[in-house]
Amino acid sequence: MGALDAPGVVLLDAEQVVIDGRLILSLLVASSTPLEIPAIEGFDLEVRAVGGDGDPLPGDPVAPSASGRHHVTVLGNPVTPAALGRVATTIAACGANIDRIGRLAAWPIGAYELLVSGGETTALRRELSTVAGVDIAVSPASLLRRAKRLLVLDVDSTLIQGEVIEMLASYAGAHEEVAAVTAAAMAGDLDFEASLRARVRLLEGVPETALEEIRAQIVLTPVPGRSFVPFADWDTRSAWCRAASPMSSSHWQPTSNWISQLPTRWRSGTAS
Repeated sequence: MGALDAPGVVLLDAEQVVIDGRLILSLLVASSTPLEIPAIEGFDLEVRAVGGDGDPLPGDPVAPSASGRHHVTVLGNPVTPAALGRVATTIAACGANIDRIGRLAAWPIGAYELLVSGGETTALRRELSTVAGVDIAVSPASLLRRAKRLLVLDVDSTLIQGEVIEMLASYAGAHEEVAAVTAAAMAGDLDFEASLRARVRLLEGVPETALEEIRAQIVLTPVPGRSFVPFADWDTRSAWCRAASPMSSSHWQPTSNWISQLPTRWRSGTAS
């Protein structure tokens, strides 16, 4: 940065990333006079300078800026260039601009966070929900976002692979009937309460001991173990939602204890 140490040069922004072993340092500077970047000897560097209109200098008149800033989190397995392109196009159509993109995770899923300026929260959420192939969350940028210490997620087909009620249906020999009720609920032909009662009715006669057998068959999705490591570092509390699960808290306790140990096991390389 010493190459930019000249009178009248003001540093407005800086960002450094490493992509595939290549370090990229970008600097946004303002200068009251034409800026010449001298050659930097002794390093294998490629230096490019692009001129244009950027942020105003302190004291300059400022045009009204776009209101509102948001964090847009994109999850996918994988996040394809086409999907990320659709996200960018949708954000632009909402009158917003992507200021920065950063990768949050590469495995077991891809995760990117976009810092967005402009746009309205409800509109961004509504329009981005139509982007196929990825899951997207939109949250306003604020200090409150950094202070969150509660992680809440669904259990069936999210924390664990499969649906407990369908596993019990297979045990009872009623898997096709329960699946048909589930499909009707997903199509909007049945409300949640009616569909839950209909599915539970098909499980009549299943002994309580079946719950223990089903619990032993539960397999976690690949995401939680690795994902819980940073949340544990931030002293985050976690909550599991089991809206349609017929298993009681006592049946889930051994699994919950096992999940709570995941961050430590991931660090030691013993998680499976």
